[in-house]
Amino acid sequence: MIGGSSMPLEVSVEMTHAAVQVAAADVGIDVLHIKGPSLHPSLSRRDARGETTHLSVDADVWVRPRDVDRLVAALGRAGWATKVRFEDGSAFEHASTLVHHYLGHLDLHRWFPGITVPPEEAFEALWAERDVMTLGGQPCPVPSVTGQRLVLLLHSVRGPGSSVDVQRAWHDASPDDQRAVEALSVKLRAQIALAASLGDLSDDSSPESELWRVLTMRDRSLLDLWVARVRAAPTRRESLRVAIRQLVPNPRRLELVLGRPPTAKDLALAYGRRLRLGLQEVWSKLRGAKGRR
Repeated sequence: MIGGSSMPLEVSVEMTHAAVQVAAADVGIDVLHIKGPSLHPSLSRRDARGETTHLSVDADVWVRPRDVDRLVAALGRAGWATKVRFEDGSAFEHASTLVHHYLGHLDLHRWFPGITVPPEEAFEALWAERDVMTLGGQPCPVPSVTGQRLVLLLHSVRGPGSSVDVQRAWHDASPDDQRAVEALSVKLRAQIALAASLGDLSDDSSPESELWRVLTMRDRSLLDLWVARVRAAPTRRESLRVAIRQLVPNPRRLELVLGRPPTAKDLALAYGRRLRLGLQEVWSKLRGAKGRR
């Protein structure tokens, strides 16, 4: 059961895509449906009988950043409520989670991590080459198969089941398909993230390469990620904002964990835990460095 719905998960997610498409079309907003049931059949995880073996638990939709507020307002009129804001989501602040009493969860993307051209430019590039897939009885725009491959590969660095997605999106692809993905990655300036997904990062020591190198580390520490995120920020001001955001407990995230607004004591305890963890990681790294001398 998702939300207040008793629909099977696969049906619920498809109906969520359809409902979002209707809400967006009603106010003249373009959206691209990504991942999950919107994938081309050749990229879906299916068993020998052709049945889906990995069901998405939410619907993923990508919108131009300038249309985010209008779409959220339209979704609100259709019964959606924001559960996680962009600022409170991942370290990339790229997606917001909305919920509905009868439908599945929605991850609303305003850009996609790994793509470094301006978000509006990235959307336009994928929109220009879009296909259409019917989801929940509604025609829904989706990226081209090449675009879908690239999105899957970029997501694989951060997402579960990455080896399956990399196999489908890259290793099972023809040489021509692989070249098309590489060309699109150049157009969207996503070469570093693509290389990370393929385990082919160069020895480049740029901040962006180091960030994606850290993201591929399964045993990465919070300190590793914090340092990489701060270094990869495009400006000093953004570096400072990222540094503070990663250090100070987020009241909204804490509220999701606790199921109630956090008290001053809750925030103090959370800060203390984070500080202790950080100090432990620093001490561990210092000891490791000393041991290698």
